[in-house]
Amino acid sequence: MYSFLGKINAARKKLQIWSQPQVERYVDNQFYAYSRGKMLIAITNQVGGEVKRFISYHPFSNGEVICNIFYPDSDCITVSGGFNVFLENGEVKIYIPK
Repeated sequence: MYSFLGKINAARKKLQIWSQPQVERYVDNQFYAYSRGKMLIAITNQVGGEVKRFISYHPFSNGEVICNIFYPDSDCITVSGGFNVFLENGEVKIYIPK
């Protein structure tokens, strides 16, 4: 848990998200995504199985590479209009620019 919270706090400090408004990016009964500045947070209430959503309304530029702060070397996406987010077994993903 300490490592998990440390990664979140490091990303918050790097991007200074406290000075940015929270913007809802995607909402349904199983999935919620929002951003603050250049940080996008994706969460689900589904603790079993996979939830996949296409995010077309986001704060990133086309061609920008964004990475999940929990797996920055293996969970990266190049933004091209939008991008898919996969959440497995209730996980949380936080994407920031690489």
